[in-house]
Amino acid sequence: MYASDIAKGPLDSARRNAERYGVADKIEFRLADGIDPELAPDINCIIIAGMGGETIAGILERADSSIRRGTTVILSPHTKLELLLTQLESGYSTPHLTEITEGRRKYTIITASRL
Repeated sequence: MYASDIAKGPLDSARRNAERYGVADKIEFRLADGIDPELAPDINCIIIAGMGGETIAGILERADSSIRRGTTVILSPHTKLELLLTQLESGYSTPHLTEITEGRRKYTIITASRL
């Protein structure tokens, strides 16, 4: 399992959380801008959350050719949902959308598979 972030601070925070929950030894932490193309062929599930839909779309677009068929993507855009859904029309199964609420905030979770 891999966890990546473009910034060292959030990646260190993820590492501390993994240590707190006893799973740090199961995760390889990488300072990276999105999906490492060298690792993508070994990945069967990608989770991208906590950023705008345009940023998520850019990450998927840059890694497009290295994401293997059948890979599940779980995405949670904070903005530009429609832009992300439009991008998924090319190369992904029909997205399944789930709305969740945390306090007064609502989030949309998108699940799809690479075709």
